Amino acid sequence: MTRSLIDGQRFYIVWTRYLQISRFLIMSLTAVVFVLSISCRSLIPLGGSVVGGGVGAIGGPVSGAIGAGIGYGVGELYVNQKENKELQDTVVALTTGDVQKLVDLEIKKKRDSGFFDSMLAGVYQVITWGAVALAAWVLVPVFYTRLIHKEVKKNKVKLAKEKDGT
Repeated sequence: MTRSLIDGQRFYIVWTRYLQISRFLIMSLTAVVFVLSISCRSLIPLGGSVVGGGVGAIGGPVSGAIGAGIGYGVGELYVNQKENKELQDTVVALTTGDVQKLVDLEIKKKRDSGFFDSMLAGVYQVITWGAVALAAWVLVPVFYTRLIHKEVKKNKVKLAKEKDGT
C-alpha cells in the first residue's frame, strides 16, 4: 500500500512539473509572438515619454511629468509624419483644384487599407483572445487554490475547536 502511495505522489509531482513547464512555454511563446507582432512605430511615443520623464525628473516630479508629456508629444509627431505628409498633399491638391491628384490619393488610401490590413486585424483578434484564454488558464487555478486553502484552514480551526471542546 505504501508503494502505490509513493508512486502516486511521484506521478503527481511529475505531472505538476509538466504543467508548470508547459504553462511557461506557452506564455513565453505568446509573449514572443506578441512582441514580434508590434510595430516599432507604436512604441516611439512610449519611449519618448520615458526619456522625457527621466530627463525632466532631474528637476523634480512636476518637471518630470512635464518632460514625459513633451516626450510623448514629440513621439506622436514623429509617428504621424506620414499622415501629415498625406494631409499636406491633399491640402495642396484641394487648393490648386487638381482633381486627378485627389482621386489618386483616395485610391492609394483605399489600397493601403485593403486585404492585408483586414487579415492583420484578424490576427490581432486571435492573439487577443489567446492572451485572454492564457490569462484565464493561469489565473483560475490560482484563485481556486486560494479558495480551497481558505476552506481547509477553516476546517482545521473547526476541528481543533471540536477536539478541544470534547
